[in-house]
Formats: sequence, C-alpha cells, structure tokens
Amino acid sequence: MKKSTKIWLIIAALLLVIGLGLSVAALAAVDFDVSRLNTEGAYERRTYTFDAEQLKSAEIQSVSQDIRVVGSDEKAGTVEYYTGERIGYAVSFSEGKLTIRHFDERRWYEHIHLFFSSRDDTVTVYVPTDTVFALTCHSTSGNIEASGFTGNKLFLKNTSGSIRVSDITAAELEARSTSGSIEAARIRVTEGGAVLAAVSGSVVLEDAVCAQRLEASAISGRVGLTNSTCGDAILQTTSGALYFKNLRCDSLNAESVSGSIKGSLTGSASDYRFIASSTSGSVSIPPEQGGSHEVRLRTTSGSIDIKTES
Repeated sequence: MKKSTKIWLIIAALLLVIGLGLSVAALAAVDFDVSRLNTEGAYERRTYTFDAEQLKSAEIQSVSQDIRVVGSDEKAGTVEYYTGERIGYAVSFSEGKLTIRHFDERRWYEHIHLFFSSRDDTVTVYVPTDTVFALTCHSTSGNIEASGFTGNKLFLKNTSGSIRVSDITAAELEARSTSGSIEAARIRVTEGGAVLAAVSGSVVLEDAVCAQRLEASAISGRVGLTNSTCGDAILQTTSGALYFKNLRCDSLNAESVSGSIKGSLTGSASDYRFIASSTSGSVSIPPEQGGSHEVRLRTTSGSIDIKTES
C-alpha cells in the first residue's frame, strides 16, 4: 500500500473517531434525550376551549397531520393540538367561526432530522353532538375523521390520506381524496346531496340515507354501497369493481370501464326499467321490468349482474 494511501486512511479514521466523540458529547449534554435535539424549539400539547353554542362554522387546514372532529357529551367545544415555537397550529374563534391552521416557520435546514419523531401531531376537535355547524377540512397527506355530531355543510378534502365519516347527520356532504380511500357509515344527509370521490382509492358507503342525489366515484379503486337510500344515484369507476347491496333509489346510473357491476335493488323487478350494456362481458338483469325507476348500467370489459330483493 502506498504511503499516501495510508495517510489518507489514518486521517479518515481520525475524523470518524472525532465525529463519534462529538455525537456522544452532544447526546450526553441532553442526558441522551434525543427529542431535545430537534429543531422545532419547545413543543407542547395544548387545549383550546370555545363556546360551542355560538359555533356556526369551522375551518381546519393541515399539511401532514391527521384531523379528527368528533362528537362529545360536554357542552363546551375543545381543541387538542400540539404546537411549538416555529411549527404547530394557530387556533382562533371569532364571530362563530373556529379556525385552525397549521404553520411551519422553520428554515430549510431545520427540516433535517437525525431521528424519527414518534410524536402524535393529530389535531382533535370535540363538539357537542347536537351542535349544527358547517365544517371544512383540508389536509395534504394526513387522514381526516369526522364522527358523532350534527353538521350543516360538510366538506372534507385531502391528497394522500384517507377520509372516514361515521354517525353523522348533515345538510350536505362532500368528501374528496386523491390517493386515499373514503369510508362512510351511518350517515344522514337531510337536505342536499352527497358526493364521495376518490382518484386512486376505494369508496365504501354503508347504512346511509340521502335526501337527494348521491354520487360515488373512483378512478382506480372500487365503489361499494350497502343498505343505502337516496334520490338519484350516480356510481362510477374506471378500473375498479362497482357493487351495491339493498340499494333503494329513484334512479340509478352506474358506469365502469374495466370493472364489473354487481348489486341488488330493494323492491320488485316491476318497479324498475333497466337499460344495460357491456362490450365484452355478460349481462344479467331481472326479466320483468317496466316500472318508473330507471336503471342505466354500462361497462366495457366487465360483467353486469343485477337482482331485486323485496
């Protein structure tokens, strides 16, 4: 081995030893508590209380944090969240509007971490179960959950997280996700319509009653409905299957490109008028028909199998 090569190896070894020594010294300075090495400053959990009787609307925005809005038996509304000196949530309540926004004032190099954080950054809003208010939630890569309360207009949207809605009564409901799934169960939409739309995730709806139109769609995921009642129903998929069980509706328009359509409608076959077509798949629909409820079924490379159940 050349003398110069040996010298460089010795230098590299010395630098490695020095680096390890500095790392141990830094850990010792914080009593080996790695959380104290973060670049976010002091980070603590806080609780914000607001007058739920005055609540008319709520707007929540986050980046990669989960959002939860849940019903509570308490009379006052509360917000539980984590916040720090340069990163966290700003919460305010004014003239009946609750506003929660995530902020991040760190510089670019302060986003570099040596350790993964196990901290729960979820923001949770508790509202009385009978409080009627409009809710808007936006999240980039976090999950959204809404459950156990009465709402006015509910609008939930995220990019790469899932959306869960359960035990909700609302005037209108709209949930949209780009690469996450949407699940809704035990919901009542009393005035307007309901829209559940996913791009690359599935849409699942169970035990739902919608006063007017119900729209459920997915591009690369499946769409499924169980025990649901609505006015007009519009169901669409591109590369996923479409199914429904015990669906009661005034009219149905179901379309899929490369997925099958399978389902059951409540009532007798004579209540419906079926218009069904498939380019490369089989079609099975009730033979007796001629009713006032029009059912349009169309798929390109999938099969169609529809039944009625009294």
